[in-house]
Amino acid sequence: MDPALRARVVATLAVVAQDVARGFGRVENSAATRGRELPAALARLDPWERGVVHRAAGVAGLTANQTGDGSATTWLLMHAIADGAAQRLDARADAAQLKRGIDRAVEEAACLVDARASRVTDATRLVGLVERAGRVSPALASAIARAGLQVGAEGLVVIGDARPGAAESRSILGLELDRGWLSPFFITDAFGRKAMLDRPLVWVVDCELRSHAEVAPMFELARRAGRSLLLIAGDVGADALAACVFHRLSREAPPACAIKAPEFGRERSTVIGDVACFIGTPAGLPAFPRELAGLPTKAFGELDRAVVGRDTTLLLGGRGQPEVLQARLREIRAASASTSNDYDRGKLARRAAMLSRAYALVEPSSDDMPSGQGAMDADGLRVARAAVASGVVVGGGVEWAHVAGALRKLAAKGDERHGIETVARAIEEPFRCMVRGAGLDVEDTLKKIRADRQRTLGVHVATGRIESLAAAQVFDTAQTLRRALELGAHWGWLFATDDRIVGGAPPT
Repeated sequence: MDPALRARVVATLAVVAQDVARGFGRVENSAATRGRELPAALARLDPWERGVVHRAAGVAGLTANQTGDGSATTWLLMHAIADGAAQRLDARADAAQLKRGIDRAVEEAACLVDARASRVTDATRLVGLVERAGRVSPALASAIARAGLQVGAEGLVVIGDARPGAAESRSILGLELDRGWLSPFFITDAFGRKAMLDRPLVWVVDCELRSHAEVAPMFELARRAGRSLLLIAGDVGADALAACVFHRLSREAPPACAIKAPEFGRERSTVIGDVACFIGTPAGLPAFPRELAGLPTKAFGELDRAVVGRDTTLLLGGRGQPEVLQARLREIRAASASTSNDYDRGKLARRAAMLSRAYALVEPSSDDMPSGQGAMDADGLRVARAAVASGVVVGGGVEWAHVAGALRKLAAKGDERHGIETVARAIEEPFRCMVRGAGLDVEDTLKKIRADRQRTLGVHVATGRIESLAAAQVFDTAQTLRRALELGAHWGWLFATDDRIVGGAPPT
């Protein structure tokens, strides 16, 4: 890359990095907020520079989308590594050696963070983390934290409808299918682009729905019962789908949705059997919906709730008997143990995981659900899951400050040493931002922090004083730190070396 172009890229990233740094230590603005909302400084940039910022903002948002937090950390690391690498490259450093040092430092830092992470066994350690990442009330953050610990790293926490009283969490039977709605006309939640069906009647059939005559009886039964309707079929033809949309949009029609059953062929039949057991569909029902005349609504399967998105469907609170589900799960596991085919074993393992996955439902208080709360809840859920999966470390940039000291002790020479130093200096930037925001001397504070053998002292942004952040329940997830560093190092190097990432040289 031309040095002048490289300098302009770094200067452009610095415009937003400075704005992010100014808000990094503010309690009311989490890292996810600062990374997703582009600052007012963008108005002063020309179109080419805004293109650079938008590309970098998309990268920074990846961390928050995956772990619920850390987008501003990603931005600061990306800018610091791009700046440091650009300076070394302008000084005629060997690019291969410099990149080798950066990669080595990133790998070593990730290992150090994982080694220092402590397992979360108490919900109180998660409350502050969820509250900051999701910008939710302490009561809702506590409910999300309890639910996250309850279901574990592989489970799923779902936010239910707001209700009067305090926020609560409870276990619930659930099943997730990798199929979504077939038409956007089924959507009832425009914000989340989902079809939300409360207490729906569910009809599952292993055949293709082809015509209006095959779906009309089910809609009529649902209308008479005043219940929403969910259709799960092997396939839905164009005429049948048009009929479903027509009934859904009819006056006084209850909410309804149609989806295709997952998998194909023999696997689809077995998954449909799993769903039938979960929703409690009685045995001996007719195979084709047109034969439903005169059947009562109890012939349908039932759920507490169905959440149908574009690509996935979540079934909650099935009416199937627990002993029937456990018997089917034992049957699947026995078949998996007896088969010698790796393909079949993988399919059976996915079915067993689908039936055994833990779910929890969080019902927030009506006072905890302001406008636009959906995206905030999603961040809180992601950060709770990341904390349970990877553990937590002391927040406030303290862990990075200690890791930077360890990186500088690595044995290396030449430009590889410069690459390690670039990463070590970059990961100190979040801590430096907080220290500057508190009005303290950066170097003196760093010495005090590194002298602490417990590695818990840090700058509390709410008080502006140096104190134990572990006692104040200020934590970050190890997964957030690791992901922020990996993305920041990868894209920071690309911004420093490849002009194609930023669309070529600016127009003259």
